Amino acid sequence: MQKSTFVQFEDGRDGVAKLVAVEGEFAEVEYFESPAGPTLRRVQAPIDLLKVIELSPQTRVFWFDPAHDGWRAGRVDVGLISAEALGKKEDHYLVRFPNGVDATVPISDLHVRWSHPISDPTDYLAARVTDTPRFFDG
Repeated sequence: MQKSTFVQFEDGRDGVAKLVAVEGEFAEVEYFESPAGPTLRRVQAPIDLLKVIELSPQTRVFWFDPAHDGWRAGRVDVGLISAEALGKKEDHYLVRFPNGVDATVPISDLHVRWSHPISDPTDYLAARVTDTPRFFDG
């Protein structure tokens, strides 16, 4: 397993995480709770309880866009694109953002929110990362 790979516990608890470090038989993974802050949660676990996953098309992802100095929410448009095919150092995903904006984003820059309910939606509204204007108005 390599750093910044998306992983999940075998039982699927907590959803998708990102591998941060491996030391011996243990791994440290990071869950993305919210783009506000951002809020992250780190957990250590035996490496044999984790499996490497590939994000499916339509998986909701978050990316900090340095050009706009803010978080953007989008959806995976195509499966994993290998670093070799792109001539890059790491694998990427093609992500579709609102208003027809597409970007090829490296795995290390992408985040998937864990599977726990949002405790306070005002963080999302303040960060303007809701899916549609209808949800933002709500």
